[in-house]
Amino acid sequence: MGNQRQKKSKNNVIIIEYNIYAEKEAGILGKQNQKNVKNKESKRESLLVTKESLCATFATFSFLAILISCTGPYIFGDLGLSMFSFFAGIFGYLTYPLLLGMIYLSVTGLLGKRLVKNRRAATSIALGLVCIALIVHTALTFSWLEGENYLAA
Repeated sequence: MGNQRQKKSKNNVIIIEYNIYAEKEAGILGKQNQKNVKNKESKRESLLVTKESLCATFATFSFLAILISCTGPYIFGDLGLSMFSFFAGIFGYLTYPLLLGMIYLSVTGLLGKRLVKNRRAATSIALGLVCIALIVHTALTFSWLEGENYLAA
């Protein structure tokens, strides 16, 4: 049998329509959709770099960077000291919130969930706060060095 649809007319009379060809069309379209889904899945499986692998990599890097920043030379020796000096020189105390933010973004990307619905607004606010913190960091470092050609390099 074909598909049937019910319609209500203006006089509240139910009209039943039969479509004999609907099942055949649905079967053909269903097969095409299945082929498209299989092609997309095979393309996804063949990708070397996926969202999950990038998120896992960034989460690992962020965790190691925050571990190095917190411990300094005590665990990783001279490498840890140089990495801590690098992060502290560029970001100052902003290193810790930035690395925690990277861990948060990586884990939420890996899990596929997010807490912020409007990403554009949240990104703009976060970027603005980072820029303000970097300006304050540069100004304070400049005042601590008392103008010893800090910005000339």
